[in-house]
Amino acid sequence: MTLNHINLSVPDISETAVFFEKHFNFKIVRAKANTIAILEDAEGFVLVLSNFPNTASFDYPADFHIGFYQPDKEKVLDIFHKLQADNLALTQQPGLIRDRYGFYFYAPGKILIEVTCAGE
Repeated sequence: MTLNHINLSVPDISETAVFFEKHFNFKIVRAKANTIAILEDAEGFVLVLSNFPNTASFDYPADFHIGFYQPDKEKVLDIFHKLQADNLALTQQPGLIRDRYGFYFYAPGKILIEVTCAGE
């Protein structure tokens, strides 16, 4: 069985889609105003961003997050520094998380993201 997509509800689809394009190499495949955007990564994983009820805010349950596994510590740090350069509010420095090296942060749309790789 293969997980082929996930749908995340966000208040500003355009802002969130551009974020995933810029920082995680997704490509926007299709978009419709501020209702839906379909993005795909190089491995064929599909990320759907939606706002069907046209809601200004969404609250995910505590600890809900998505993760992006990186090949090594250098790539984790590269992503961290690019996020810093874009003035994204990063409240955690990269470090060990459950024997892995990485960090958590909130992306546009209040999506908690984990960026990690195998331990140091």
